[in-house]
Amino acid sequence: MGLLNALVRIEPTLKVIFGSVLDTSGTPTLGQLSGDPEDRACVTITDTAAGVYDLAVTNFRGPRSLLFGIATSRTISTMVSCTAKSYTASTDTALFTFKVEDDASTATDSSFDFILAAC
Repeated sequence: MGLLNALVRIEPTLKVIFGSVLDTSGTPTLGQLSGDPEDRACVTITDTAAGVYDLAVTNFRGPRSLLFGIATSRTISTMVSCTAKSYTASTDTALFTFKVEDDASTATDSSFDFILAAC
């Protein structure tokens, strides 16, 4: 708990979402999202290609307009990273793109855990 309190002291306006992309049948879903139900409803997922997921979050902007996406694979044979992030003011939406690859560097649909931050 000390780490969480330290983050709030360092950046008091930090917005953070924790969650999982679950993809076991080819159709991704979101799981284990942090926050209240109305906050969780602001997060959507789109499977844009093999191994490519877009996470969109409405009303997710910090005062300095900085976005961070961090992810970790759920299996040792895949890798995942946040490859793009942007904010669209007209729709008040932050967009994070995550890509997943297997050991052969081939795009693959797979589950992963993520942290999204706006400050």
